[in-house]
Amino acid sequence: MNNQIKWNCPSGEIIGWKDEGVLRATGIKYANANRFEKPKVISNYKEVILANKWSPFCPQNEDTLTIDQFKINLTRPVEMDENCQYLSVTIPDADNKNKKLPVMVWIHGGSYVSGGGDYEIYDPKQFVIDHNVIVVSITYRLGIFGYLGDGVNKPANLGLLDQIEALKWIKSNIIGFGGDPNNITLFGESAGGDSVAHLLISEGTEDLFNRAIIESAPFGIMKKRQKMTMDMLELTKGITKDTSVEEIITLQKEIPSKLSDHGLKGNMPFGVQYGYYPLPSEDELVDSWKKASDSFDIMVGYNYREISTFADIIPFMIKNKKIPLIGNLINEIVIDILTYLIYKKDAKRFFNIIKNGNKNTYLYEFTWKIPKNKLSGGHTSELIMLFENKEIWQNSKFLEGMTWEDFHKKAKILKNIWFEYANKGIINTGEFGEIIKIIN
Repeated sequence: MNNQIKWNCPSGEIIGWKDEGVLRATGIKYANANRFEKPKVISNYKEVILANKWSPFCPQNEDTLTIDQFKINLTRPVEMDENCQYLSVTIPDADNKNKKLPVMVWIHGGSYVSGGGDYEIYDPKQFVIDHNVIVVSITYRLGIFGYLGDGVNKPANLGLLDQIEALKWIKSNIIGFGGDPNNITLFGESAGGDSVAHLLISEGTEDLFNRAIIESAPFGIMKKRQKMTMDMLELTKGITKDTSVEEIITLQKEIPSKLSDHGLKGNMPFGVQYGYYPLPSEDELVDSWKKASDSFDIMVGYNYREISTFADIIPFMIKNKKIPLIGNLINEIVIDILTYLIYKKDAKRFFNIIKNGNKNTYLYEFTWKIPKNKLSGGHTSELIMLFENKEIWQNSKFLEGMTWEDFHKKAKILKNIWFEYANKGIINTGEFGEIIKIIN
């Protein structure tokens, strides 16, 4: 990583690197936290920060990062660190001296147990090259480390609190990179989208960002989880600040199999906990989101066949495929039903809660289809367009049946919509390029 470049930020001097069309400051520590303790933002660095390494991920089951079934070409090594409060900034390599650029903050998904801000599939490089925008990717605590508190010995919502500290850091320092601290858009997918939805109603976030994009949040399985959380606390009661990371991850892997009584929720057991700082109680959610729609522009949406991505992963769907003549038909029905129950139904409900606020609100349906491609419109498929990367995606199963040139034309449409929304908070409604429908 040669070609160093320096930024003078309010918190200190940061040295990053040039990378073929963009400038990068990677692996910046934004906060500190001991295990099971609240994070504290770093407001002043005592020495120059050399920001030239990818952010480490929160410890997790490495199998969740292996997605060979989709034939995705990943080459970037992954490191893990329990103290994972890091972020990375990607900036256009252009003359923007007299401009304040819009800022987009990416919050990754992964069922609150996997992924990281610098996961290679989320590289914003091409998006930043195509649009004059700064993208900040944040990493935060996951699983037992970040989303299982009892409110007494272990605070709840530590991963969410990490995200808030990252937003504080960005608000204070993004001007040093040429960003506009008064034009910040959050966007996240799946658990990241769920995070964005809850950052809208978290205590202390009112002035940290301006608008939000909530992609494929699994709202349908995130409610009425108190009993399941109590069962999880019982399963993990032996974990202390001295328990090894390896023991914690081993136990974390076993938890879903012990929660079968909780139905679909048991497949995604970790998540935010209502009624614990910084969140309101579950009974106050509707009023809280209504209030948020008076302060933030909000776009929420889903992909029309979300569950298709999991058809080769969910055990009963794998069994269904073996049923002569009707197996695939059964799975198509399953895809429609579960997409509706987990994503579509509650995305529409969420939109109905926020649509009468004082700010701009939008509901989208991602409708992209490739004929005979069973992954079309599946969970994460919009990310292939947003984080367009030919080396990673060209030969993946997601793009079977489409040339890269045709895909690039479609991706350009979606990226333009996301950028226009992040830049101004206002977008056109209607159908666009057979990939997305937007209403307000």
